[in-house]
Amino acid sequence: MAETFSLSELVIPGTAIRVRADGLIGAGAISSGNIGIVGTALREQIELDAEGNPVLDGDGNPVVVLDGDDNPVFDDIYGQTYSLSDYDAARRDLGSYDGLAGAQRSLVRGIEILFRNGARQIYARPLDPRTAVGEPEYTAAFNELLKEDVNILVLPQVTTSTATSVLGSLVDTAEGTGKDVIASSDAMPPRPPPSAGRSPPTTV
Repeated sequence: MAETFSLSELVIPGTAIRVRADGLIGAGAISSGNIGIVGTALREQIELDAEGNPVLDGDGNPVVVLDGDDNPVFDDIYGQTYSLSDYDAARRDLGSYDGLAGAQRSLVRGIEILFRNGARQIYARPLDPRTAVGEPEYTAAFNELLKEDVNILVLPQVTTSTATSVLGSLVDTAEGTGKDVIASSDAMPPRPPPSAGRSPPTTV
């Protein structure tokens, strides 16, 4: 039976569910702080010179490859797990993030927050925001991450209902395989009308 709790010190506060596999956890049985995170990401394709080095513009920034309509071309970074030990690696492998308003790149923003708060090892699965991303896609990605040595799962920038559904299913899966898992999300209810107040994050 999954244990639900409220823990203010979680890396990303919000919806949190913890499950402990009774009788299976002992000293050294799990790693401490290995984090699995799923979110949306886009990585622009960068122009390379003849030696394979990035071409830089006048300001020292990498030149992005454009299509015939002058839109950025994006690399295929999906369908695999990225093992990251620092934020620079995340930027290199998964691209940058965008602004919060209408954000389409939640993954790297979440990774930056995690590293700033002391994370040492992160396993990440990017999803393509240009396609339909919902509970089945999040769940499938997390199921891949559960194959790694992770014990903290993070799902950034989703609604409370999505976080509760996805994370609830995940902790049940983890319990069945004997894993001690903490699952966290900065989940928020749907945005209220401008005249209404915003509800705080929900802990279940």
